[in-house]
Amino acid sequence: MSFSRSEIGSSHFLNSESDIFELPRNTPAHTIGTAAIGAYIGEMDPEETKYNRYLSPASKFVIPPDIDEDTKLFSGFPRSYIMGGGAEFLFDDIVALTERMQDDGVDVTTDFPPDAVHAYPIFGWHEPERTESFTKCAAWLDGRRIISVVVEQPHIMESQKIASEI
Repeated sequence: MSFSRSEIGSSHFLNSESDIFELPRNTPAHTIGTAAIGAYIGEMDPEETKYNRYLSPASKFVIPPDIDEDTKLFSGFPRSYIMGGGAEFLFDDIVALTERMQDDGVDVTTDFPPDAVHAYPIFGWHEPERTESFTKCAAWLDGRRIISVVVEQPHIMESQKIASEI
């Protein structure tokens, strides 16, 4: 939320052309994106979100509490499954969030396809990453071990690896 990791050399810059959410100004898509951020933060000053541990837990301006187990940023969090695309401009923030959760003792499973964009699982055209991630997440939810198998998919020219249960 804070875009605190948007310096030169970050995923914000390196992936700005590969991700779908670097929207040109004065377009309907940019207006929708701006409205979504406004709906998320409400009347809060956007500058304040940089320091808000609830709105921007991956912000480099949020100092995780380090007093005891009960005051850690992610104390009491359940096991978590985090999906993120390696081609999205928020990738550095996703990795930072994951690391903070793990540092606080959360059991985190990650799924980071290298060429995937922001919110890739919602796009039917983002195959095979989309199907692979849904399959992995379903197995994770069921508590199953994940392995890779080759499955023929008639709508895709080549065989694609898809995670499946044993």
